[in-house]
Amino acid sequence: MPTTDALADPLARVLAQLLIAPFLQLYAVLWRLGLVEIRQHRSKTSPPTTPTQVYAEQRQAG
Repeated sequence: MPTTDALADPLARVLAQLLIAPFLQLYAVLWRLGLVEIRQHRSKTSPPTTPTQVYAEQRQAG
């Protein structure tokens, strides 16, 4: 293993820890403004897995 690999992992980990909070906050702002849409792809044959999905399917059915 080259010596640069040993230095890259700790640096990447620190950089990721420093940047994760601002990126999550940016994502949240974009989502609240309606610029980001969250979609979940699932097949029609798979059952709903969350209470939100169950409620949405009940509303669509009737």
